Amino acid sequence: LPVVVELVGKAHAERALAIDPKNAAALEARGTLRYMRYLFHLEPDPRAARELLASAESDLKASTAIDASRAGAWNTLSHLYAQIPNFTDAKLAAQRAYESDAYLSFAPDVLWRLYASSYELEQFTDAVHWCDEGQRRFPDNSQFVRCRLLLLTTNVQPPDPAAAWKLVDALH
Repeated sequence: LPVVVELVGKAHAERALAIDPKNAAALEARGTLRYMRYLFHLEPDPRAARELLASAESDLKASTAIDASRAGAWNTLSHLYAQIPNFTDAKLAAQRAYESDAYLSFAPDVLWRLYASSYELEQFTDAVHWCDEGQRRFPDNSQFVRCRLLLLTTNVQPPDPAAAWKLVDALH
């Protein structure tokens, strides 16, 4: 995240929030910028970094509380929760992002987090569903080959070494 983009974006968000403290788009922008600053380790002080993460989460939650259709804010919240890790909230936020805009530009990432959080929560039926949906919508995306391979490690599907090797070959 270039410092100039962060500074300009933050200034725009702050001006918009000074005019309207309940501006969902400005809250989403400020929350996303704060989260990116945290994610890229641009805050060297650990305590300040934790506060930055909390303020990012607060902004994003406020944005979605004001306007529940903010798919971008839900997507960023999902990513944030997956990093903590809080897979339950990551999955719920990803579902809200997907429901808000299933065709958003980051739909593959949202579908991946829906799969991954379901997998981590051992909700394998949901994991299969989201993996299949990702594969159907984005057949050239290797993440959805990888999820099929990982699902072979669960009890949701019978062991199939031949299928596993085919999937491994598809990754190359």
